[in-house]
Amino acid sequence: APGTKSFEFVPNTALCRARSSERARIRAPWREISKFEDYRHSRSSSVVRTKNGMDPIFAYFFTSTVIAGNSRPQISIDLQGGNSTFFIKGTPIKYKVTVTDPDGNDDIDPNNVFVSVDYMEGLDQVNQSQGHQEVSASVTGKALTQGMDCKACHKEGEKSIGPSYKDIAEKYKNDRGASRYIQKKIVSGGSGVWGEAAMAAHPNITEDETRQIAAYILSLADSGKLEKSLPLEGTIMPEPTGSDNAMILTASYTDKGINGVKPLTGVQSVALQGSTVPFSESTKAKGFSPVAFGGMNLLLLPEDEGWFALENIDLKGVNSAMVTAGWQEAPKAGIEVELHLNSPDGELLGKGNMPTPQAGQPGGAILIPLNKEMDVKADELYFVYKPKEGEAPGQMAVTGVKFAGR
Repeated sequence: APGTKSFEFVPNTALCRARSSERARIRAPWREISKFEDYRHSRSSSVVRTKNGMDPIFAYFFTSTVIAGNSRPQISIDLQGGNSTFFIKGTPIKYKVTVTDPDGNDDIDPNNVFVSVDYMEGLDQVNQSQGHQEVSASVTGKALTQGMDCKACHKEGEKSIGPSYKDIAEKYKNDRGASRYIQKKIVSGGSGVWGEAAMAAHPNITEDETRQIAAYILSLADSGKLEKSLPLEGTIMPEPTGSDNAMILTASYTDKGINGVKPLTGVQSVALQGSTVPFSESTKAKGFSPVAFGGMNLLLLPEDEGWFALENIDLKGVNSAMVTAGWQEAPKAGIEVELHLNSPDGELLGKGNMPTPQAGQPGGAILIPLNKEMDVKADELYFVYKPKEGEAPGQMAVTGVKFAGR
């Protein structure tokens, strides 16, 4: 029949021969054969038995009908223009989100796509933002209600056999335990709360699915708490605050399910670090001495000439680099730093200096304006320190480099 595949299981083998070149997933009581990913075992009474607790040995010939299943949507995020290494506050970034369905379904519902941007302190914290998770869950929950038997008794905005989802949301919007209560009700069913009509139980639904459905229902009473999606294509003007040094653009899409199989959600994220580049244990340096202090990796200024290098830095849109420094006792002299491309004596991109700090000044910076506009991704940027004759600044630590845009 259309939408089905026929498989023959062969004795003493774990091979599955399909009348199709496509892969398949077979759900059996004993395990999931992950090699086959796109089809699911029908709800037949076929049983596969094991022998002596070993890997299954198929003891019988049998043919099982497998219904074509649902494949997870695929999402791509294309960043157009801008800097490929980091984002710069106030410098626009163009993006485009594309959603494709591996099942060949071209009917992509834009209402089921959610795009968000979030800022965090560092790339090591990159994950979906809490706001994105909440809205994505509600979108998935709505798709689940449309793909299950819920739609036979409930509608979003008007009463049917059962109450509307909006009425349920209004009833429980101030109840802190509402989500958990709705989840339990979906599983166990029952009657009496909204009349005598009985709600069917759903014992096979997963906890994650009930959470998503509850999130969708309760979102209908929300008064603007959930953020709205960005468009599928547009421009982001980065606006980090405080210590934010990572920008994460996330897109998710929940399909409508297919052939009775529940909806699936695809998620994709793209992360850009902020324009403040910290040092690490692997930062290349000569003369500068690495030291860890207060959870940071620092570089101590050498007495003689030295350099440190940053790798894979895109200079598109950059007009300056600022080297930040700190000390316990103010240096007795200022310093000058040169910026070179790809080697310590490579093309001079710019140079800057910091005058002698005042007593009690806790820190300072060396601003290096670029000599010209650069549209190049440098393999390495070398920051070269050359002490002036007869001047010794004393102990000073370089803490990082911050790039600024035009």
